[in-house]
Amino acid sequence: MGDTGGDAVHSLAWDGGSTLYAGCWGGVYRCQIDPPNVWTDPATDVTSTGATLNGEITSTGGENCDQRGFSYRVNGGNWTDLIESGSFATGAYSLSLTGLSPGDQVDYKAKAHNSAGWAEDTTQKFTTDTTPTVTTTEVTNITPTTAESGGNVADDGGEPVTARGVCWSTNPNPTTADDHTTDGTGTGEFTSNITGLTPGTHYHVRAYATNSVGTSYGEDREFITLNPVPSITSILPSSATAGGSAFTLTVNGSDFLPSSVVRWNGNDRTTIYISSTQLTASILSSDIESAGEASVTVFNPAPGGGTSNAKTFNINEPTCPNTFYFAEGYTGRGSFVEYLTVMNPNSSEAHLSMTYMFSNGTTQTQDLTVGATTRATINVNSVVGDDQEVSVKITSDQPVVCERPIYFNYAGSWNGGHCVVGYAP
Repeated sequence: MGDTGGDAVHSLAWDGGSTLYAGCWGGVYRCQIDPPNVWTDPATDVTSTGATLNGEITSTGGENCDQRGFSYRVNGGNWTDLIESGSFATGAYSLSLTGLSPGDQVDYKAKAHNSAGWAEDTTQKFTTDTTPTVTTTEVTNITPTTAESGGNVADDGGEPVTARGVCWSTNPNPTTADDHTTDGTGTGEFTSNITGLTPGTHYHVRAYATNSVGTSYGEDREFITLNPVPSITSILPSSATAGGSAFTLTVNGSDFLPSSVVRWNGNDRTTIYISSTQLTASILSSDIESAGEASVTVFNPAPGGGTSNAKTFNINEPTCPNTFYFAEGYTGRGSFVEYLTVMNPNSSEAHLSMTYMFSNGTTQTQDLTVGATTRATINVNSVVGDDQEVSVKITSDQPVVCERPIYFNYAGSWNGGHCVVGYAP
């Protein structure tokens, strides 16, 4: 109000705006009401969903304010008023802003109103609390069952980081519900050791960080564990006779994979995976045609992998037996001629004994010497006579080969013959 010079006021008049007129005995004086002045103070108690907005009325402009509060906007949207009504003198005030979301960026400014109008201060801003900001470190030091990664918590999101580490899975975007490490708290870089992996497997890994708002994750990084180098402890069988038939080889050891291949002298053979400690392989008859040695290895493919230690498979020279049996024989007069043939492959002579067994239960013996590295033929008809059904047992003090050829003319119309090697138990 303007100065009345001590003159007494006898009446007041208001123009409906911000001006008041005082009637005094000495004249009329004009009184001015100005808009208030306000300050915007920093927000406090910021959480992920709200905050306390703070302001101050520094001047009422001549009368108490009837409204005070704030204008605010979220993430650059429209301005909204948060106002309380009453009679407000100068001083600080606060109002709670709720209904926000983690990571919201809020602009706000204090405002107050009296009869002269609204007053606003300049804008302040804050961001609601959110989950931490974390990145995933490249995966290094990959082995068949372990790897190394980690991360960097660059921002705690406004709340302390209470857990951090990496999580991994064979599926994309693993979470802490999957296998994971726990590697301290707070912000900054950290290293994680990943263990218990399966060789030759494709994995995904992400760093994570947790605060009271929640858990956030770094980028998904992929890696493949290495295949191990296999090892052989034994092979079964470990030997065979040259010229034998195809067979199945059992390979025992460790670090075998479904993709492992058994190699015979460096050549792949059809392989069946039984377990991480056993394989079987199909060995061809051509693999053991000649006497000697074969190298058996197991190969695991990349990544990693490699060739195992070698086991020697022995391919032995054939050995001749010492005893032969011929169950069938006949010396029919003029129609069947039976022979015994003997080969002695040894460097010394062989001494043989033939026992002829007849259908009436009687026997006849014969001794025979066969020179070194030579052969002999016995005409059984000449030894036992014609028309005999005869079986023969031959024993030798040296390994030999014995056969029994028979030639015949059946009913005067069919000439033929056959030859068998004796049964050697």
